[in-house]
Amino acid sequence: MFRAVVPARRQDGQVNDAERSNVEPPGRRRPGPRRGQGEPTGPVEVREAVLEAATRVFGRNGVEAASLREIAAEANVQPGLINRYVGKRDNLIDAVYQRLTAELVADIDGAPLRPHGFDRDSTMGRWTAMTTYYALHGRALPPLERSPVSAIAAGIRTHYGADDQTARRRAAQIVGSALGWRLFERQLAEMGGIEARDLPEIRLDLNLLHNIAGSLPWPTEDPRPNGQR
Repeated sequence: MFRAVVPARRQDGQVNDAERSNVEPPGRRRPGPRRGQGEPTGPVEVREAVLEAATRVFGRNGVEAASLREIAAEANVQPGLINRYVGKRDNLIDAVYQRLTAELVADIDGAPLRPHGFDRDSTMGRWTAMTTYYALHGRALPPLERSPVSAIAAGIRTHYGADDQTARRRAAQIVGSALGWRLFERQLAEMGGIEARDLPEIRLDLNLLHNIAGSLPWPTEDPRPNGQR
Protein backbone atom coordinates (compact mmCIF):
# COMPACT_ATOMS: atom_id res chain seq x y z
CA MET A 1 0.00 0.00 0.00
CA PHE A 2 1.25 3.48 -0.84
CA ARG A 3 2.26 5.47 2.17
CA ALA A 4 1.80 9.19 1.75
CA VAL A 5 4.60 11.43 2.93
CA VAL A 6 3.23 14.39 4.86
CA PRO A 7 5.52 17.43 4.72
CA ALA A 8 6.56 18.98 7.97
CA ARG A 9 5.21 22.46 8.76
CA ARG A 10 6.92 25.42 10.21
CA GLN A 11 5.73 26.90 13.46
CA ASP A 12 3.55 29.31 11.48
CA GLY A 13 1.84 26.36 9.82
CA GLN A 14 3.41 26.83 6.35
CA VAL A 15 5.26 24.11 4.46
CA ASN A 16 8.94 24.74 3.83
CA ASP A 17 9.83 25.10 0.12
CA ALA A 18 12.69 22.60 0.46
CA GLU A 19 10.35 20.10 2.10
CA ARG A 20 7.67 20.74 -0.53
CA SER A 21 10.15 19.83 -3.30
CA ASN A 22 10.85 16.44 -1.71
CA VAL A 23 7.21 15.40 -1.65
CA GLU A 24 6.17 13.02 -4.43
CA PRO A 25 2.48 13.03 -5.35
CA PRO A 26 0.81 9.62 -5.06
CA GLY A 27 1.02 7.51 -8.22
CA ARG A 28 3.86 9.47 -9.83
CA ARG A 29 6.89 7.41 -10.88
CA ARG A 30 10.38 8.73 -10.98
CA PRO A 31 11.79 9.00 -14.50
CA GLY A 32 14.24 6.30 -15.58
CA PRO A 33 17.77 6.94 -16.76
CA ARG A 34 18.04 9.06 -19.87
CA ARG A 35 19.22 7.42 -23.06
CA GLY A 36 22.65 8.35 -24.30
CA GLN A 37 23.03 10.27 -27.51
CA GLY A 38 22.91 7.96 -30.52
CA GLU A 39 21.76 4.99 -28.45
CA PRO A 40 19.63 2.62 -30.60
CA THR A 41 15.99 2.24 -29.63
CA GLY A 42 13.44 -0.46 -30.37
CA PRO A 43 13.96 -4.23 -30.73
CA VAL A 44 15.01 -4.21 -34.40
CA GLU A 45 17.46 -1.32 -34.08
CA VAL A 46 18.99 -2.69 -30.88
CA ARG A 47 19.40 -6.20 -32.32
CA GLU A 48 21.01 -4.84 -35.48
CA ALA A 49 23.41 -2.66 -33.49
CA VAL A 50 24.38 -5.58 -31.25
CA LEU A 51 25.04 -7.93 -34.19
CA GLU A 52 27.13 -5.33 -36.00
CA ALA A 53 29.12 -4.62 -32.85
CA ALA A 54 29.61 -8.32 -32.07
CA THR A 55 30.86 -8.92 -35.62
CA ARG A 56 33.51 -6.23 -35.17
CA VAL A 57 34.53 -7.36 -31.68
CA PHE A 58 34.70 -11.05 -32.69
CA GLY A 59 36.84 -10.09 -35.68
CA ARG A 60 39.11 -7.90 -33.57
CA ASN A 61 39.53 -10.05 -30.43
CA GLY A 62 38.34 -13.49 -31.43
CA VAL A 63 35.12 -15.13 -30.27
CA GLU A 64 36.49 -16.57 -27.03
CA ALA A 65 38.11 -13.34 -25.81
CA ALA A 66 35.12 -11.13 -26.60
CA SER A 67 33.01 -10.08 -23.62
CA LEU A 68 29.35 -9.13 -23.66
CA ARG A 69 30.17 -5.88 -21.88
CA GLU A 70 32.60 -4.91 -24.61
CA ILE A 71 30.03 -5.76 -27.27
CA ALA A 72 27.38 -3.72 -25.45
CA ALA A 73 29.75 -0.75 -25.22
CA GLU A 74 30.57 -1.06 -28.91
CA ALA A 75 26.85 -1.15 -29.74
CA ASN A 76 26.08 1.74 -27.34
CA VAL A 77 23.44 -0.27 -25.49
CA GLN A 78 22.97 -1.57 -21.96
CA PRO A 79 24.38 -5.12 -21.49
CA GLY A 80 20.99 -6.45 -20.41
CA LEU A 81 19.53 -5.60 -23.83
CA ILE A 82 21.73 -8.22 -25.50
CA ASN A 83 20.03 -11.01 -23.59
CA ARG A 84 16.62 -9.43 -24.13
CA TYR A 85 16.79 -8.92 -27.89
CA VAL A 86 19.38 -11.49 -29.05
CA GLY A 87 19.70 -14.10 -26.29
CA LYS A 88 22.53 -15.66 -24.35
CA ARG A 89 26.15 -15.74 -25.49
CA ASP A 90 25.73 -18.85 -27.66
CA ASN A 91 22.64 -17.33 -29.28
CA LEU A 92 24.65 -14.21 -30.09
CA ILE A 93 27.50 -16.23 -31.62
CA ASP A 94 25.04 -18.19 -33.77
CA ALA A 95 23.26 -15.01 -34.90
CA VAL A 96 26.53 -13.36 -35.92
CA TYR A 97 27.60 -16.48 -37.82
CA GLN A 98 24.28 -16.61 -39.67
CA ARG A 99 24.64 -12.94 -40.55
CA LEU A 100 28.22 -13.36 -41.84
CA THR A 101 27.23 -16.43 -43.83
CA ALA A 102 24.38 -14.56 -45.53
CA GLU A 103 26.76 -11.71 -46.43
CA LEU A 104 29.36 -14.12 -47.83
CA VAL A 105 26.76 -16.02 -49.85
CA ALA A 106 25.58 -12.73 -51.35
CA ASP A 107 29.18 -11.89 -52.28
CA ILE A 108 29.65 -15.30 -53.94
CA ASP A 109 26.38 -15.03 -55.84
CA GLY A 110 27.50 -11.64 -57.18
CA ALA A 111 30.96 -12.84 -58.27
CA PRO A 112 31.17 -16.65 -58.09
CA LEU A 113 34.53 -16.98 -59.88
CA ARG A 114 36.47 -14.35 -57.94
CA PRO A 115 38.29 -14.53 -54.57
CA HIS A 116 36.38 -13.10 -51.64
CA GLY A 117 38.92 -11.51 -49.36
CA PHE A 118 42.01 -12.73 -47.56
CA ASP A 119 42.18 -9.98 -44.94
CA ARG A 120 40.99 -10.90 -41.45
CA ASP A 121 38.58 -7.95 -41.54
CA SER A 122 36.91 -9.09 -44.76
CA THR A 123 33.64 -11.00 -44.66
CA MET A 124 35.45 -14.16 -45.77
CA GLY A 125 38.17 -13.62 -43.15
CA ARG A 126 35.67 -13.21 -40.33
CA TRP A 127 33.57 -16.13 -41.56
CA THR A 128 36.68 -18.31 -41.65
CA ALA A 129 37.59 -17.40 -38.07
CA MET A 130 34.11 -18.14 -36.79
CA THR A 131 33.85 -21.43 -38.70
CA THR A 132 37.13 -22.42 -37.05
CA TYR A 133 35.67 -21.54 -33.64
CA TYR A 134 32.79 -23.98 -34.19
CA ALA A 135 35.20 -26.70 -35.33
CA LEU A 136 37.61 -26.31 -32.42
CA HIS A 137 34.81 -26.34 -29.84
CA GLY A 138 32.89 -29.24 -31.36
CA ARG A 139 29.79 -27.12 -31.82
CA ALA A 140 27.27 -27.79 -34.56
CA LEU A 141 26.72 -24.95 -36.99
CA PRO A 142 23.46 -23.05 -36.57
CA PRO A 143 20.74 -23.48 -39.22
CA LEU A 144 21.69 -21.65 -42.43
CA GLU A 145 19.38 -20.57 -45.21
CA ARG A 146 22.25 -21.11 -47.67
CA SER A 147 25.92 -21.89 -47.19
CA PRO A 148 29.00 -20.78 -49.15
CA VAL A 149 29.34 -24.38 -50.33
CA SER A 150 25.86 -24.34 -51.86
CA ALA A 151 26.52 -20.90 -53.39
CA ILE A 152 29.77 -22.07 -55.03
CA ALA A 153 28.06 -25.28 -56.16
CA ALA A 154 25.42 -23.18 -57.90
CA GLY A 155 28.18 -21.29 -59.71
CA ILE A 156 29.84 -24.55 -60.80
CA ARG A 157 26.55 -25.84 -62.17
CA THR A 158 25.85 -22.59 -64.00
CA HIS A 159 29.30 -21.91 -65.46
CA TYR A 160 30.64 -25.44 -65.99
CA GLY A 161 27.52 -27.56 -66.43
CA ALA A 162 28.36 -30.04 -63.66
CA ASP A 163 25.62 -32.20 -62.18
CA ASP A 164 24.37 -31.33 -58.71
CA GLN A 165 26.27 -34.00 -56.77
CA THR A 166 29.57 -33.27 -58.51
CA ALA A 167 29.12 -29.53 -58.05
CA ARG A 168 28.51 -29.92 -54.32
CA ARG A 169 31.55 -32.16 -53.82
CA ARG A 170 33.84 -29.79 -55.67
CA ALA A 171 32.41 -26.78 -53.87
CA ALA A 172 33.08 -28.41 -50.49
CA GLN A 173 36.68 -29.13 -51.52
CA ILE A 174 37.18 -25.56 -52.76
CA VAL A 175 35.86 -24.10 -49.51
CA GLY A 176 38.07 -26.48 -47.53
CA SER A 177 41.12 -25.32 -49.47
CA ALA A 178 40.16 -21.67 -49.04
CA LEU A 179 39.67 -22.12 -45.29
CA GLY A 180 42.99 -23.93 -44.90
CA TRP A 181 44.99 -21.28 -46.74
CA ARG A 182 43.37 -18.40 -44.88
CA LEU A 183 43.98 -20.07 -41.53
CA PHE A 184 47.58 -21.13 -42.14
CA GLU A 185 48.84 -18.69 -44.76
CA ARG A 186 51.63 -17.31 -42.57
CA GLN A 187 52.82 -20.75 -41.45
CA LEU A 188 52.63 -22.16 -45.00
CA ALA A 189 54.60 -19.19 -46.31
CA GLU A 190 57.28 -19.75 -43.66
CA MET A 191 57.54 -23.46 -44.46
CA GLY A 192 57.73 -22.74 -48.18
CA GLY A 193 60.20 -19.88 -47.88
CA ILE A 194 57.67 -17.55 -49.51
CA GLU A 195 58.21 -13.81 -49.23
CA ALA A 196 55.35 -11.61 -48.02
CA ARG A 197 55.49 -9.61 -51.27
CA ASP A 198 54.62 -12.80 -53.19
CA LEU A 199 51.44 -13.56 -51.25
CA PRO A 200 49.04 -11.51 -53.45
CA GLU A 201 50.13 -13.47 -56.52
CA ILE A 202 49.84 -16.77 -54.67
CA ARG A 203 46.31 -15.84 -53.63
CA LEU A 204 45.40 -15.26 -57.28
CA ASP A 205 46.96 -18.62 -58.15
CA LEU A 206 44.85 -20.26 -55.44
CA ASN A 207 41.70 -18.73 -56.91
CA LEU A 208 42.74 -20.00 -60.36
CA LEU A 209 43.23 -23.49 -58.95
CA HIS A 210 39.76 -23.33 -57.43
CA ASN A 211 38.25 -22.37 -60.77
CA ILE A 212 40.12 -25.21 -62.46
CA ALA A 213 38.91 -27.63 -59.79
CA GLY A 214 35.36 -26.58 -60.55
CA SER A 215 35.70 -26.88 -64.31
CA LEU A 216 37.71 -30.04 -64.98
CA PRO A 217 35.94 -33.41 -65.30
CA TRP A 218 36.91 -36.03 -62.76
CA PRO A 219 39.01 -38.88 -64.17
CA THR A 220 36.90 -41.91 -64.97
CA GLU A 221 39.57 -44.24 -63.58
CA ASP A 222 41.80 -44.07 -60.52
CA PRO A 223 44.98 -42.28 -61.75
CA ARG A 224 47.17 -43.70 -58.97
CA PRO A 225 49.53 -46.57 -59.91
CA ASN A 226 47.92 -49.95 -59.34
CA GLY A 227 45.01 -48.28 -57.58
CA GLN A 228 47.18 -47.50 -54.54
CA ARG A 229 45.41 -45.59 -51.79
